[in-house]
Amino acid sequence: MKKASLFIFLTTAAWAAVCFFKVHQSVDPSGGDGYFYLKQIEWLVDHREFYHADYSLIFFPLALLYVITGSSLLAFQIVTSSSLFLISLSIGLIFYRSIKENLTSQMTNWKAILLSCFFALVFAMQASVLKLSYEFAKNGFAQALLLVAATFYFFERRKISLIFLLLGALTHKIAAVFFVLAWCLIFIDWLRKRKFQHSQKFFGLTFKTFIFTSAAAFAVVAGLCVTVLFPRLSKHFQNFFSHLSLEKFVLGQLENQLLGRFLIIITILWLLTGLIQFRKTKSALLLAVLLFSVIPFLPVFGGYNIEIKYRLLLMSFTFAAVAFVRTWPTIKNDYLKRLLMMITLTILSFQAVQYSGFPWIMNWSERIKNLDQLQERVNPKDELVTQHGLQFYIDYKTKIRARSMVAADRTPLYQIAYTPEFYHLNPTLSDELKQIEIISLGDSFALFEYEDFQNLMKEYPMLGDWRNQFQVRPEFVQDYK
Repeated sequence: MKKASLFIFLTTAAWAAVCFFKVHQSVDPSGGDGYFYLKQIEWLVDHREFYHADYSLIFFPLALLYVITGSSLLAFQIVTSSSLFLISLSIGLIFYRSIKENLTSQMTNWKAILLSCFFALVFAMQASVLKLSYEFAKNGFAQALLLVAATFYFFERRKISLIFLLLGALTHKIAAVFFVLAWCLIFIDWLRKRKFQHSQKFFGLTFKTFIFTSAAAFAVVAGLCVTVLFPRLSKHFQNFFSHLSLEKFVLGQLENQLLGRFLIIITILWLLTGLIQFRKTKSALLLAVLLFSVIPFLPVFGGYNIEIKYRLLLMSFTFAAVAFVRTWPTIKNDYLKRLLMMITLTILSFQAVQYSGFPWIMNWSERIKNLDQLQERVNPKDELVTQHGLQFYIDYKTKIRARSMVAADRTPLYQIAYTPEFYHLNPTLSDELKQIEIISLGDSFALFEYEDFQNLMKEYPMLGDWRNQFQVRPEFVQDYK
């Protein structure tokens, strides 16, 4: 086992190192929210408090690395690369463990090692795994902790597994939902394995009634804790259930920029394999993984829930991989077993060499100019809105607290608008833009008064790019004050 672990470790570490050096070439962080993390890290270290009202566990290792390295950007790049490493390492170790538990005469130890290493490598090369790690840092770090927990669980280190499940829950709210589900199922499985007689009573209750009552009590206590300690999170759940609605064209709505059709197909194939072969493993955590992974495939997401669905699909892809590598070795039919693996490796290899846009770095430091003029014109207390991602860069580089949504009770004073060169091909529109433009910020961005630009956009609908339109902030959406 030590030899296999070493090979899997070196393989996944090498790929994570390649990705780290790739993102390290940029002076900007990866992802649309990259500067959000840099501001939070530096403020936490310098002022011993959170700048944004976001208390995720990820900020503590980030802050520690910032103190050690002296660079918030380097700290961010190390943590996101570590998430990729832990995710792929966990998949490889779980796969090898499962193969060894179901070793056949045709599968030698070296074949098992090579297959585990190759699967972990091509899995880590998928655009969706890279996006999860580098674009959604909190989500990716939480998912890495959950997969580490799954690894310890399948290696019979249950107490350590529960610790990592808790750490994942403290990192991201979606991971917290998985933690509650996994804990309930593990607790019920623990009671079942105690070999109590079903007729035996606990506190005057039958065995089945005791299990049901305990699970219900835990759910109620967990709900009360969430409501009291995390009121905004409870509003998220309220919003989620209030927007539940039957969707049409389910398959069409599954495909998105985070998870393409081929990876959706392979995710479904992996989940079917896990569900069919589950009876041969009967693991409480595997059941939690399967149940949680099925959620985004339910046609009940509407309104703001579509964004939650896309995040859940990213998690489902990695969880489905856990289910597949855990159950594939238990398949007895050699022909079916080889066919499933051939399909899996073919699709993963094909997707790995496709251009994914990785790493997704906005390069704001190169695109946005004249920040000194912006600070001279805009008072830090003035309301300024701009596209998502850019507001964090403005907030990081200046004293201006920019927003990407419009407050329900006030109208913004300024707007940084997207004005590409082709807008100026229309002489009349070009003249109108120049008349109301306050400061050119370079690379197709400029400062305007909010009402002036919005009125012009009504006259010229072509200005209605998504970067120039802003939703009213719902009550449950974080304002990061």
